[in-house]
Amino acid sequence: MKKLFAVISVLILPAWALQAQTLALNVQSSSQNLSVTTSGDLNFGNNLMNNQGPVSIPLNSPNTVVVSITGDERCAVDISVTRPPGNALSINGSSDQIPFTLKAAYANDGQDDTAQANTFIDNNNSPSSTTFRIEQQGNSNKPPWAGPKCRGGSPGSDKLSTAYVYIYGDITIGNIRAGTYTGNINLNVQYAD
Repeated sequence: MKKLFAVISVLILPAWALQAQTLALNVQSSSQNLSVTTSGDLNFGNNLMNNQGPVSIPLNSPNTVVVSITGDERCAVDISVTRPPGNALSINGSSDQIPFTLKAAYANDGQDDTAQANTFIDNNNSPSSTTFRIEQQGNSNKPPWAGPKCRGGSPGSDKLSTAYVYIYGDITIGNIRAGTYTGNINLNVQYAD
């Protein structure tokens, strides 16, 4: 099994104006046949104010994190996401929290194109996993679970392709004290069994 673990942390720095809301995406992969990279951090911007309300990074934003998954084009991958406890960021484990809504989508048409993306997490009640082929086969409407997970055998083909997972979302800034707020999101990617 090929696995990827990603941790996303949100930081809100202390000040009268909340600053630098950043979700850091850390990627690890121990697979020779499945390579995973990330474009960087999910950054909600600087100088956010107390009681500002919702702050969003939409799917088509340049601030959306892009996770590239390169592997055997014949194979499907399982993606599972673990959200922060309570779907919120907290300061030093206290009851002070910033609500966070995770959103995620994928594109498997061979192009990094959010316009072609399929949303699999769009609110905190969405399922936290999905399965899709690394490369969509033509105009087929056949779902990835209909048939073998890896057409033609086990992963290891010389023909590689890249699929893309997009991580984005919303925070809601209420009447909270200034400080560093954190939360973790774990992203697990592996070839489907």
